Amino acid sequence: ALASASSSASSTGISSSSLQPLPSNSCRTPSLTVGIDAGDAGMTRFSWHVEHNGISALNLSTLSSEARTGATIYGCAVAAPKALDSVITEAGSDFGFSPDVSVCGGGQQFTGPGWTLEALATPGHTSNHICYGLKEENALFSGDHIMGWSTTVVSPPDGDMTDYMTSLDLVQSKGFATLWPTHGPPITDVAPFIDAYAAHRRAREAQVLAAVRGGQGRIKDMVPVLYAAVDSRLHPAAARSVLGHMIDMVHRGIVTTDGEPGLDSDNRLA
Repeated sequence: ALASASSSASSTGISSSSLQPLPSNSCRTPSLTVGIDAGDAGMTRFSWHVEHNGISALNLSTLSSEARTGATIYGCAVAAPKALDSVITEAGSDFGFSPDVSVCGGGQQFTGPGWTLEALATPGHTSNHICYGLKEENALFSGDHIMGWSTTVVSPPDGDMTDYMTSLDLVQSKGFATLWPTHGPPITDVAPFIDAYAAHRRAREAQVLAAVRGGQGRIKDMVPVLYAAVDSRLHPAAARSVLGHMIDMVHRGIVTTDGEPGLDSDNRLA
């Protein structure tokens, strides 16, 4: 997607030499490299997931990002890495990622001849997810926050459904004309696409809440029912998504449980 974006954005001065995807394999477009000021190179990164390393991951741990690649790395480090369980829902993690320039919180702008990128903080898929807006084209490089071929994974503890839904609303409020995700084709009907994304999450939440209301309060009991049409090998990952919804509903006072919500918690209506 981003390869096409590079070509499409040429009217703003961004070309294949100034804005490019840096795939770690043939299926991924994980990071962007941009010309920051004359003769300088920079790379932006969306999150800590390893497929978004691009060539910034060609590393010797003793070297800085700039020393490894000749480019300044822009991104957001994970504030406090959280323990992960044995269920793998992503290609891998890079909790040690440390950018040369932090864009946590968003709002930072990077400029070049005829183009302006702005960091947009979109936590939810991961705690440190950042999207990048291209001002001149009213476009957003949406990373994994909004993908072109499926919904994204929101897997606790680093994934947070409350943050994710808030970030969806934030992107919607910006009125972008085009989204360029790291996975899937570009999105040009942005507003209805995001509405459908949010509606999917609300529909899943309603299913989870109906299960709790019906007395099926444990996630491991409800997943085979809610995901009956899905390959059972994917049920452990689906349970992570349900857990994200459950944590969100506990925080909102809709559902309660004893202690912190977990896969084995006995959840019930608040």
